Amino acid sequence: MKIELIAYAFVTPGGEQIPRCGIGEVKSEVLDYFSRHLTKIWDKAKDNIVDPARFLRVEGAKPGEEHFEALRTGSDEEFIKSANALVEELHSVTDNRMSRGFFVALRATRNKKAVAAVLKLDVYDFTAARLEQVDDSSALFEPVLDLLDLPGDLHKGALFPDPRRTSHLAVVDVFETHYFLRSLHARLYVGGRDAVDQFDYLVRKEAGPEVARQVRQEAAARETPAAAPALVRASKALPPAAKKRLLEELEKPRSIGKVDVRSHPRTTTIYADGIEISGAEQEIAAKVEEGRDGAKWLIQITADSQPTWKTR
Repeated sequence: MKIELIAYAFVTPGGEQIPRCGIGEVKSEVLDYFSRHLTKIWDKAKDNIVDPARFLRVEGAKPGEEHFEALRTGSDEEFIKSANALVEELHSVTDNRMSRGFFVALRATRNKKAVAAVLKLDVYDFTAARLEQVDDSSALFEPVLDLLDLPGDLHKGALFPDPRRTSHLAVVDVFETHYFLRSLHARLYVGGRDAVDQFDYLVRKEAGPEVARQVRQEAAARETPAAAPALVRASKALPPAAKKRLLEELEKPRSIGKVDVRSHPRTTTIYADGIEISGAEQEIAAKVEEGRDGAKWLIQITADSQPTWKTR
């Protein structure tokens, strides 16, 4: 992504002075650093790895959405006004338990389409000591770039718009502190299909793809829908240590809609010689077989109805 505008301020939790942003001119290596951060968030959102979120309605309006839209498409004046409004909100909801650090507002383009982002880069004592030696406030990032969050390992950030249709914001909040989301007037939200995908991702992460497949089969075989924690507790495929870690992750507070895992079946696609066979994972597993005949691969479909052909 190409960075078009950047504004930043240093936020000290509990500080009496409200931080103010200025539009900064930074070196190409810093622009590249932020570009990689935004690309990582976008890619993770497409893979449904980072959290989806929706803007909250406050007194009939959505201030979070209005600020992000101004960051994305507004004039320079509107950009800095919304950046300052968001950093003021961040300052107001933090306390002395939170880490000090940089608030960064960004506008970027991806395939000629504008996106906006807000990042909170935590600064610790050894980083702050190096910052104190910098006289030029417009060159704050360069001396500490190697001490800030690496692209892909960001602790707090949000990208607008989210490439996922049901989400407004793609959110990174590693420690689930929630003060960052409050400052953006947003909350985490997981809809039906997203919840199934996230649950499946967590199982694969903790126990591997084969166990994830067995857990999905157990879920599909249940006569009544079950919440993800109930599936974890009841699953015969999950090792005890993985169950414990999954339950800890699932019990983090977030808004999650009721989910019937059977109404959101995962799809599987088989590719061979330019031909695709797609369908619900359970149907593919039950009705499609593959094998070898010498140097050739054979794929057999056993169907209950007569096949139909469609040419486009």
